[in-house]
Parts: sequence; C-alpha cells; structure tokens
Amino acid sequence: MRRFALTNNMKLYNMFPWLRPFLKNWRDIMKNVEGNKQDLRSLIAGLKETLNPEMCRCFVDAFLTRRHDLEESEIKDSLYQDDNLLYSVMNLFAAGTDTTGSTLQWCLLLMAKYPHFQDQVQEELSRVVGSRQIRVEDRKNMSFTDAVIHESQRLANIAPLAIPHKTSRDVTFQGFFIKKVSCPYQSTSTHLPL
Repeated sequence: MRRFALTNNMKLYNMFPWLRPFLKNWRDIMKNVEGNKQDLRSLIAGLKETLNPEMCRCFVDAFLTRRHDLEESEIKDSLYQDDNLLYSVMNLFAAGTDTTGSTLQWCLLLMAKYPHFQDQVQEELSRVVGSRQIRVEDRKNMSFTDAVIHESQRLANIAPLAIPHKTSRDVTFQGFFIKKVSCPYQSTSTHLPL
C-alpha cells in the first residue's frame, strides 16, 4: 500500500481548500490518493470474498454484515454503500497512521528525556509479555505503560486544533450561540511544561 499519512500540503488543503492553486505537488498528491483508493478497493474485495457474517474480523466485516442485514429487510435508502465504506476505511487509515506515528515519536522522545520511565515501561513489558507477541488483553495488566502512552498524548498535543466540523443548525453550547453552517475550531492545546 502507498503512504497513507497525510503530507503537510494535504493537511493544509484539507483545512483551507482555497490554497490548492498554491500547492506545488498537487498532481502527485492526487495520484497518491487514487493509488490508495485502488489498494483499498482490492483489500475490501478480498474481505468481501471471505466474509463470514458469523465471525467479525474487522470494521469492513461489520459494515458489510450490517449492509447485508439491511438489504434482507428491504431497506433501500441505507448509507451502507460501497463509496461510504471506501472513504470510511481511507479516513481510518489516514487518521490512524498520522496519530499513531506522532504518538510513537513523542513517546520515544519523552522516554529518551526521562529514562527512568523507559526503564519502568521495559520492566512492565518484560514481566507481563515476556518474549511472546503482545496482545490486546495485556493492556489491563500494564497500567504504567498505559499511563505513559496517555500522558505522552496529553503532553505532545497530537492534534492541537482537533478536526473541524460544521454545525447543521443553529445551536447554543455552554451559553455561546453558534450559527448554522459555522465551523468553530476547538483548541486541545495544553500549556504544561515538558
């Protein structure tokens, strides 16, 4: 699969679409996006072929199973369409790749700065996991490692402006009136020293 992490130019375009004419590598970005779509269509097709509604392996299985159930109940105007599945998976890859990569970078940076935390995480991993591959259920037994990851995310401020959303109607939130089709930006910044 091609690179799913968004380039800085793509992030700028997503926030300010009017900047497109000023982005030098726009064609390369779009070629990469189309390549990613093709790769994901192939991945989804493979999952469709091996779908077992009795055993949900992933998001795509859950989506396809729900769509099948709706089709059997003769619901025609469902949002469970191929394009929605494709773009949902694309968004999961793009968002997950970027935030996971940034979280790992910050965790490594902070553990290098505070080696005693690195030692404690290593000790906990060795004690709980040993030499086998880590499993999701190990998380409940690794409270220190879990706390280090969450604290790294808090300190690193992975997404300082969060994701922009538009209001679909006039709304009053915590005493503030927000007009329909407004796009308020919320800051998730912390101002704590590292």
